[in-house]
Amino acid sequence: MSLLDDLHLQDPAASWMADAACRGLNSELFFLEKGESTAEAKAVCGACPVADACLAYALNNRIVFGIWGGKSEKTRKKLRRDLVPCLRGVTTVPHATQLSYRRGCRCDGCREANSQYVRLLRHKAAG
Repeated sequence: MSLLDDLHLQDPAASWMADAACRGLNSELFFLEKGESTAEAKAVCGACPVADACLAYALNNRIVFGIWGGKSEKTRKKLRRDLVPCLRGVTTVPHATQLSYRRGCRCDGCREANSQYVRLLRHKAAG
C-alpha cells in the first residue's frame, strides 16, 4: 500500500488522490534526505492532473515533510505563511476583507481591507 492509499483511507474526502500521478510509486521518491535532488519527484508532480489539489491538501493539513504538489518543504512553508489564512477562509470568510485580516491573513488585499476599515473607524470617531 502506498502512502496515498493509506492517507485516502484516513481521509475519504481526499478523492483527488485516486488520480494522482504518484499513486503506487515508492514514497521514498518524495521524502528525500537533505541535499538529495528533488528533480525526479517534481517531474512526476509536473505531469500530475491533481497537483494543485495535492498542494492544497499539504498546506491545509500543515504537512511539513516531503514533496507535495511539486513543492518542497521550504517552498510550502513560504506559501503557508503567505496564503494559508486565505485558503482556510475560502469557505467561511470572504477574502480581502477586514475579517480575513483579523483571522490572520496578511496578503495585500486583506491588509488594504483592514486599512480601509481602520480609516473608517477613525473618521467615525472624529466625526
